[in-house]
Amino acid sequence: MDPIALSAAAVAMLAPYLHKLGESAAEAVGEGIPEAAGKVFRWMREKFAGTPQASASLELAMAEPDDADNRKMLEIALAKRLKTEPGLVDELAALLPPEVRQSVAQTASASGGSGIAQVAGRGNTVSVNRRGGSD
Repeated sequence: MDPIALSAAAVAMLAPYLHKLGESAAEAVGEGIPEAAGKVFRWMREKFAGTPQASASLELAMAEPDDADNRKMLEIALAKRLKTEPGLVDELAALLPPEVRQSVAQTASASGGSGIAQVAGRGNTVSVNRRGGSD
């Protein structure tokens, strides 16, 4: 799996729960927090331990979960961690629910002036309109 796409999927899954997880991860699971989100959160905390920049990105995302920049910093920190230790990719993928793992696998190709779009997440709609050119 691609570390960047996997990171984006993991953070997107955690996003609705980051604030509550920040309050108390242990008590939050089972109180409106899916078990998978709690597992991914605890895994991230463990893997970020001893890495101040990565830990800070997680703390910022928990403090202000609605801030898209904070979530993007968390995605980047996670992707860097996965790239430096490729064995972690499979560990994280195993913690994600099947529907989240499936959203990570995307392939796209284009040729001859065709348009292309790639979207990660759920519930997205993509429209590609070609302008000019001929087949």
